[in-house]
Amino acid sequence: MIDLLIENEKDGTLLVLIPEGEFLAGGTGSDEGGGPFPVRLPAFHTTVWDSMKVRLHAFERASLANGPGLRAVAWFQGCSLACPGCFNPSSHDSNDGASMNTEELAGLILAGAASIEGVSISGGEPFEQPEALLDLLARLQGSGLGVLIFSGYTLPALRRMPLGPAILARTDVLIAGPYVRAQHVGRGLLGSANQRIQLLTSRYRSSQFGGIPAGEAIIHREGSITLTGIQPLRQ
Repeated sequence: MIDLLIENEKDGTLLVLIPEGEFLAGGTGSDEGGGPFPVRLPAFHTTVWDSMKVRLHAFERASLANGPGLRAVAWFQGCSLACPGCFNPSSHDSNDGASMNTEELAGLILAGAASIEGVSISGGEPFEQPEALLDLLARLQGSGLGVLIFSGYTLPALRRMPLGPAILARTDVLIAGPYVRAQHVGRGLLGSANQRIQLLTSRYRSSQFGGIPAGEAIIHREGSITLTGIQPLRQ
C-alpha cells in the first residue's frame, strides 16, 4: 500500500511513502538496509576558485522523511563515530563518496528553493567536515530555507568544537547524539531514545516531528531507487 506519491514535473522523480514495516519489491539495494542507495551523483565541474571541497555521500532534491515538510537532503561522507548498528554504514569511510564544491552543492539546493521547505544535512557526520559545512550554510543564508542537521555528537560537544557555535548559529534544528542500538526507536527522526531534537530557533515546533515518515522510497527516472529515512525500508 502506498500512502503518498509525488512526481517532480521537472525531472520525473517519484517520491513514494510506504507505511512502516512494509517492503519495496524490485529495484536494487543492500541486505544491510538503511541509508540512501545507490549513490548516483551528477558530474560536477570545478570552476569556482573560492569554493570549498566537500566529500558527499548522496544528494536528493526532495524528501519527506528527513525533516518537516519537503526538503532537499545532503548526506556528507565520513564518520569516525561508526556507531554499531548504524543504518548507513556505507557513509562512514571518509575516502568514499564523491568530491564536489560547496558552491555547486548550494546551487543544487537553491535551484529547488521555491518548492521546498528546507534542507537537511546528514551523513556520515557533517561536523567532521566543519569548514565545508559552515561554508555551505553561509551560502544558503538568506534563502529562507530551514536548516536541519543530524549529528552523532551531543549539543554540548558540538559547542566545544572550534566551528561548532558558528555552525549552530545557522541551524534551526539539530538531531543530536550517537545511535545506541539497545535503545532503538526509529521514528520521529530519532534513531535511538538517547538522541535529542534540539530546536535552536523558533522556526519549528516539537509537534511537527511526530508525523514524519520513518522511511520512504524515491524512484528516479533512470530506474535507480533511494531508500531513506530514520528507519529506511528494506528491499
